[in-house]
Amino acid sequence: MSHRGLSKGEEAEALREEADIHDDMGWIRNRRVGTNAFWEVGSWDLEPVGQKASDYFVPPPTLGIPGVLTCPAALLGVFLESKKTYTGVSYVGRLPLLPNNSQAANLGFLNADDSAGLYLTLYRLAGVTHLMAEASSFNYLTYLDIDAYLPADYATNDNNHYDFYVLEPWAEIHINNRLRAIFIGAPELNFTDIDAPPYIIRRLPCSIQRKMPIFLQLAGQGAQLTWDINLLGFSPKEMEPRLPRVFRLYHTGTEDLLAGLTINSGYRISHPFPALGYNYTLLFQANKDGILDVEILTQTNNWRLIDSIPIAADDLKPYTTNEQAVLVRVTFTPSEYPCIINDAEVVLT
Repeated sequence: MSHRGLSKGEEAEALREEADIHDDMGWIRNRRVGTNAFWEVGSWDLEPVGQKASDYFVPPPTLGIPGVLTCPAALLGVFLESKKTYTGVSYVGRLPLLPNNSQAANLGFLNADDSAGLYLTLYRLAGVTHLMAEASSFNYLTYLDIDAYLPADYATNDNNHYDFYVLEPWAEIHINNRLRAIFIGAPELNFTDIDAPPYIIRRLPCSIQRKMPIFLQLAGQGAQLTWDINLLGFSPKEMEPRLPRVFRLYHTGTEDLLAGLTINSGYRISHPFPALGYNYTLLFQANKDGILDVEILTQTNNWRLIDSIPIAADDLKPYTTNEQAVLVRVTFTPSEYPCIINDAEVVLT
């Protein structure tokens, strides 16, 4: 962008504004305009002790290290809520260490005014720290136990990844680049939850609010509690409502991808993937002939076969359909053993 014809002062301001467009929450802009330009502060207490985000968050003095969010002993809890709303956010950094029972922290999206949100809850109970994935609307809250996916170094590693995506048909939570929870928000749907591993699919009897503030909460429950948090680690996103998605298919009930799996007998069933509102293309290849059965979950909670696809050895077979379904899974039965699955994924468009 050209800044010819501007005074030095006008050019400097134009450059700052141009940088701001691409640096919504970055360290440089944060140092220039301050934490309060990005974050509102709140508390569930009746008499909060501070009125600004900077009363609770001390930014880092230099790039590349965390700042500190503090819940003082005078408060049960304190939260920061971004002034802008988004449909996606990635966070790279630490979660807090919770020394006392009943202490908790939240990370993700939440509109505190109407309690609509998509977030992770870290909490300590009976001396053990737990992790939940939660989704909520004004009058409904659901949560999933995902303790198994809490990184062992959650309180010390600055490179753990937590991602939250809100699409039109559903919302996703990823931990360290692995999908761990899907919430499908459609009041008219009826199906039993799909359990992990590798990820949980939960039906919500309400739609999910698409644009929400980024939300951080720290609840010391009457004891001072701190969180070494890198606000530079937040990357807000604007997600398309029908963003194309790619899911690698897993052997259901395991952390094993179908691609690379050896079948010595019988068949293998994939973990279901969501397809509501999308067309999907299955990409599948194995080193032996076989049959790939495609099933959909009906609203009577039954898996129904909709197609059986002949698979030729070492031939990548694309299968595209515009038939609508809520959840889809595939079952592969080879004609001889052992058989190695080479590719197994689905593209949603």
